[in-house]
Amino acid sequence: MIGVVQTPYETYRRLAKGEHLLQILPLLLVCIGYFGWSSLVHHGITAHPYLLTFSFGKLVAGFIVTYMLVVVSLVGVGRAIGGVGGIRTILLPWTYSLVPTIVWFFATSAMALLFPPPRTVSIL
Repeated sequence: MIGVVQTPYETYRRLAKGEHLLQILPLLLVCIGYFGWSSLVHHGITAHPYLLTFSFGKLVAGFIVTYMLVVVSLVGVGRAIGGVGGIRTILLPWTYSLVPTIVWFFATSAMALLFPPPRTVSIL
């Protein structure tokens, strides 16, 4: 994770070799954990469990479908322009590219808890 910040080019070249695919699991679990957190923040802790489960399920299903669609599309476009890489060379770098997004999403949802809507421009 630190290599992505300090030496991104070299780190992503190593990630693209597709040797350590088990690193995907903790990153995807953090993403799925965020969707649970997001459902609670959006609907509130007192919301009906079915509503929370349905909201969480929609977010996770959308994430998985979009994730796979992007990976398959990147491989398809790469092959169409003459690339020789496969799904293994895309999975890990694409998963690591989600880290800044998840950090941003956690930060904004925490801010929504600290400064709940409705927000106004007045000091009071």
